[in-house]
Amino acid sequence: MTQPCRLTVCMICKDEEQTLQTTLPPLAALADELIFVDTGSADGSVELARRFGAKTHVFPWTDDFGAARNEALRHATGDWIFMADCDDLITRETAALIRAFIQSSSAEAGYVRYENELVTPDRREVLIKYKISLFRNRQNYRYRDPLHETIDDTLGQTVDPAALPFTNITIRHLGYLDQQTVAQKNERNLRIVQKALEKEGDRADLLCFLGSIQLLQGNHTEAWTTLSRAKTNMPSTNPLYAELLHKMATCQLLRKDLDTAVPSWKKLVRFPPILPTCTTIWRSSISCSRMKNKPFVIGRHAYSLAKAHLFTSICKEQAPIWHGTALPKRIRRS
Repeated sequence: MTQPCRLTVCMICKDEEQTLQTTLPPLAALADELIFVDTGSADGSVELARRFGAKTHVFPWTDDFGAARNEALRHATGDWIFMADCDDLITRETAALIRAFIQSSSAEAGYVRYENELVTPDRREVLIKYKISLFRNRQNYRYRDPLHETIDDTLGQTVDPAALPFTNITIRHLGYLDQQTVAQKNERNLRIVQKALEKEGDRADLLCFLGSIQLLQGNHTEAWTTLSRAKTNMPSTNPLYAELLHKMATCQLLRKDLDTAVPSWKKLVRFPPILPTCTTIWRSSISCSRMKNKPFVIGRHAYSLAKAHLFTSICKEQAPIWHGTALPKRIRRS
């Protein structure tokens, strides 16, 4: 009989007591081992984690998410790692899927689907992203970069990340529901990425991250300049390239530069939706359509791609959350 795999849930934290009251119980129930690395909390986060059986460790914050996550990995003893954020919410069904995957999969890791819930003054939307947060516990699998940190590079020395399975595991990420919190995170992330650029020069992925932050802060002209610098230094084979094009096209749209925005969306929609941008393209192409007051076929094409490549629930059950309405009639007719 196959021995059950042990799962270590790793978390890093600073002042998340209120959020943890909701998210920690199901994560603790999932874990065979819970590693909790605190980077300087002044609230009751550590005490709460201990009540749920976590092994707690203190790690001074150095503006480096990768270093903090690697500290958590250093203490993990399970066969598999699930790297969770404090604002990741899982259900019983999600926990069962994680258990089933680690027990049956021969892969080194798997892509997990994240629903990032965003609230702005005029709408509520859910942005979908896949990332490798469930992987085997190997000494050589470690995070890289102080911001938007991943294990992709170190994992890629053993396996091709593009060949890893896309799981049906879904995590709700609740870190962007409060606008004040989002603004604070943007300021923190801006500081981190600027420090990293001072150290490493014009690295294309860091420039992409900087441009994304500037875009979120409404600095569209600065964002366009930064993203253009990133594009100069980034080959089209880079996994971030499609996301970079998406940010640049969004920037053009927000600057009302529709003559260049439309060709950009047409170019972007040809990319396979490894990071499922199709629904975002659909929404943005609708915006272009309304600005230009004429049918816009890209939205329909992006929607078709989303239906073909993503989980059915994205396009059907959750479409009202993202877009407010079903596919507009004028796009269906175009």
